[in-house]
Amino acid sequence: MLMTLEKLAKQIFDECAKEGEPITIEEAQEMAQMEINAKGIKIGARATEPKVKKEKKQRIAQVSAEKMALFSLLWEGLSNFYGENAQISKQNKEISVQIGEKSFKIDIVEHRKAK
Repeated sequence: MLMTLEKLAKQIFDECAKEGEPITIEEAQEMAQMEINAKGIKIGARATEPKVKKEKKQRIAQVSAEKMALFSLLWEGLSNFYGENAQISKQNKEISVQIGEKSFKIDIVEHRKAK
């Protein structure tokens, strides 16, 4: 429900007159503004404007030399032993191995010291 300040002020002005409490149009506008602020009702041109989403920078994860060495060692051993049943799912991160009907994933996660 989109309500402008003027419409709400007119509605408040009419309601007060009907209840026997006459107020000025300025007082009605002030009351309308307070009500809009309290309810969070959007008014005017901004009410229909879609929110603009900010573009986020692509984060590039830094892979340590130790992790790359460990991954290479595991991959070399698994690929030699299992052949085509071993494959890299994510470079420097995950290796998948198929043994019979079962599928396994080896996920390498580096835990760093807290700063």
